[in-house]
Amino acid sequence: MNVSLVRPGGSSDRPLMLASVTSATEAALCLTAGADIIDAKNPQTGALGALDLETVREIASAARRLGNPISATVGDLECHPAQVSAAVSAMATTGVDYVKVGFFPGGEPSTVIADLGRREFGSARLVGVLFADYSPDLTLISEMS
Repeated sequence: MNVSLVRPGGSSDRPLMLASVTSATEAALCLTAGADIIDAKNPQTGALGALDLETVREIASAARRLGNPISATVGDLECHPAQVSAAVSAMATTGVDYVKVGFFPGGEPSTVIADLGRREFGSARLVGVLFADYSPDLTLISEMS
């Protein structure tokens, strides 16, 4: 379990608590403790390591009962449009509010961003993740907005 604090964009001065979890049991513990956002990921398989879809569904179900937002990642994937789109489409079916996509060095990040922008993923919103330690192409930020 990994816990981070995030400042809200709204008017509240209280920071929100984001808890990264690997199971519905961990999600329930964090929600009981007061977590605001549940983040489903497997850090043992990478910075944005993905959990299997059924586990994410279980985590989303646990968080949804209390009305908490849920995010999940598609994994540490190379930037190839077909691979990333398939992973995002699958993760979006789990009931999460946000699907995180990491943009690692190599591949075709601009093509992936354009491809994802043309697709529908139900109610799931996409969150692009850049890693400062990889000296990312910061022009990708404007491409995502």
